[in-house]
Amino acid sequence: MTYSRRENKIYNNNLNAVSIIMPTYNRANTIGRAINSVLSQSYKYFELIVVDDGSNDGTEELIMKIRDKRIRYIKNKKNSGACYARNVGMANANYNYIAFLDSDNVWREEYLFCRMSALLEMPDDVGGVFGTTTLVNGDNEEEFPSKEICERMVSYYDNEYFLKEMLYGNVIDTNTIVIKRQAIEGIGGFNIVLKRLQDWEYFFRVLLHTKYKIRFIYDSLAINYLQNDSLGKSEKEYWKSLIFFYGTYKQEYKKRNCWYECITNQFTNQRVKADKQDIAGLVELLDENEREEAIFFFQRKMYEKESENIRYWQDNLNLWGENAKLIEENIALNDRLTRNIKLRNVLNNWILLAQRGVTIKTFLEKNDYHNVVIYGYGILGKILKNELTKYDYKISGIIDRKIEEGKIDSIPIYNALDNSLNSDAIIVTAVSDFDEIKNTIAHNNVFSLENILDYLFLGINE
Repeated sequence: MTYSRRENKIYNNNLNAVSIIMPTYNRANTIGRAINSVLSQSYKYFELIVVDDGSNDGTEELIMKIRDKRIRYIKNKKNSGACYARNVGMANANYNYIAFLDSDNVWREEYLFCRMSALLEMPDDVGGVFGTTTLVNGDNEEEFPSKEICERMVSYYDNEYFLKEMLYGNVIDTNTIVIKRQAIEGIGGFNIVLKRLQDWEYFFRVLLHTKYKIRFIYDSLAINYLQNDSLGKSEKEYWKSLIFFYGTYKQEYKKRNCWYECITNQFTNQRVKADKQDIAGLVELLDENEREEAIFFFQRKMYEKESENIRYWQDNLNLWGENAKLIEENIALNDRLTRNIKLRNVLNNWILLAQRGVTIKTFLEKNDYHNVVIYGYGILGKILKNELTKYDYKISGIIDRKIEEGKIDSIPIYNALDNSLNSDAIIVTAVSDFDEIKNTIAHNNVFSLENILDYLFLGINE
């Protein structure tokens, strides 16, 4: 291990300064961004310990160009892994507060200020605070931990709550915590055997053995970028680390009555693909008596999952039925709206024509029509009947499918077309259905009221 000649002597006597540990290996393409996010912090009392784990991509040269006395550079003689590098950083930390930032991730500029402000305002028995992080994988982003877990953790006031939460999976990302040196003394460093889930194992151990409380703050001030060559994508290393964790802390699971649940969850909710060897390694954690109990628990979980799926699909079917009904009602409303708009336009045109002394009589006289049938006896049909009656035109009949047969003002009413009706023209007032109606009428002179009014407007404009 070699040390740079840089000496960081500022803030040595400042009780509230932070030692930031940044392990790195061949991250010359990202470490500049990470360091800049540290140097841009609004909270200025810190040292940044960069532990180079044997990089050969120009990382050292890049760091040496950054002129800031708060940066300390340590280079390992050989590549030994991120956990080893973090442990080296912690062993060389000068200050009472420890933070971690990986060389491919960043902090928002208020990160240290918010963490330290929270810690300094809390009782002395609180040893660390952590928050959430934004995980970025290409174009995809998600918050870790999930919103559901975060909403639970804001009420946790004792480490036992966090321990129970951590048995189901990690909730403390290394890049999101600031912790007092006293809170981790005697606990040991990160496990150098593990290639994945190192933060899960380390912070579970901290929660299990520290006399200090750890608190959660619901904020998101760190951004984690998943690299293509990251060990975080290794499925094989995931299962090795998972089996190690379960084997190491089996008694903690059993003490809190969630051993079978957590083991079987790995079978029912495989977030990371497992092969036969991985599953065999997991099963080997169970002794003979436990295997029978685990199978029973597993069968029950599968039944619950299947029942949940059935309920899920039933709910979906019900929602689909309700949705289909809403769609049908929406179509009907839209259809009614379209009809109302058309009706309004026809009435508007009719009024404008009347103001200019032009009436339906103008059209009928021009075409020598003296005997008319009205098709449709809604608003327009009633107005047309009154106007034709006013000018003494003969109305042979009114056709409306919704009205029982009879008479209105001595005019016969039909609910279907009667071929015996003798007329010069049939005027359809159901303007929205004109094309459909016209195809059912065997008559040479079938007109839409809307078209008649348009025709009269054209005559005025000419």
